[in-house]
Amino acid sequence: MQRSQTAKLLAKAALVDNRTVDAMTVEAWHEVIGHLDYDDAMAALTEHRRTSTEYLQPAHITAGVKKIRAARVDRGTAAEGIPDADPDDIPAYLAALRENRLRVASGHDHRPRPIHQLVASTAQTTHIPREDS
Repeated sequence: MQRSQTAKLLAKAALVDNRTVDAMTVEAWHEVIGHLDYDDAMAALTEHRRTSTEYLQPAHITAGVKKIRAARVDRGTAAEGIPDADPDDIPAYLAALRENRLRVASGHDHRPRPIHQLVASTAQTTHIPREDS
């Protein structure tokens, strides 16, 4: 997320708990949660407000985003699709599997690739020479 988005998140938090938000506060929070997706962080803030009376800290946002992403993976296991890698190439296959799970967890793309595309991308054409008489 961008610093301006971190500032928006803190402004939303301040509407409920009257916290003071200045440039230093935004910078400190951004250092901790800046790697998170903005929409996920806002959803985590909303969920925290619904379920907790604790004063909001960056760790609450991080934990909330982690829950959101885990729920997507749980719901999207079938949506992960087949990894786009040769299963005999174990490192590549595991990397592709991880990429699929990250794609699902991010919530940005949870549609698996069609099987015909996967087969076409992994199938190798083998040339068998013809025997001439």
